[in-house]
Amino acid sequence: MPAIPSLGDSSAQMQKVQETFPLPNNRKDLVIAFERILNLGGVQKVVVDRTAPIKVTRLVMAPPNTDDIPEEIQDDDIVAAARNVEMEEFFFTEILSPYEYLFRAFQQLSARKLKARTVVVSNISALQKWLKSPVVSEVFGVEVRAHKEIPDGILLLVAASADDLETIAFSLKLEMSERKA
Repeated sequence: MPAIPSLGDSSAQMQKVQETFPLPNNRKDLVIAFERILNLGGVQKVVVDRTAPIKVTRLVMAPPNTDDIPEEIQDDDIVAAARNVEMEEFFFTEILSPYEYLFRAFQQLSARKLKARTVVVSNISALQKWLKSPVVSEVFGVEVRAHKEIPDGILLLVAASADDLETIAFSLKLEMSERKA
């Protein structure tokens, strides 16, 4: 295994990657797994949740062939993080106003003990038109972002655990139209 460079080494090409490991069934095996994870080197963050696999964010040397390591994760790419966790479609057959629809989506997150972190749409003007609001920088106190990978007419409500607001845990995919199908 190549050595992890020290602070100040400018020639090293490092990538931040996110990996998952199975959650052991007992405390003894968890301690062994945690030690094995730390021995990988470059560990930046370890998230242990009793209902999900262990999530590890670490720095690795960028090899000439990038097929050997997981895809690099951008610190500010909320969509990439949302792609790596469970996502559900949240559509209704009844007619709801956009605000009722969003409220029900927020209730769904609350029932799962999650906190909404970001609302992601393809473009802000489509969201403004759907909500019939001239300015939309937040929805129910949650930041709104535009991202090119979100399809037109779709709103992605990205959530994190109430215990760890930095780690994306779940997302809901909503359709921005008056009638949900």
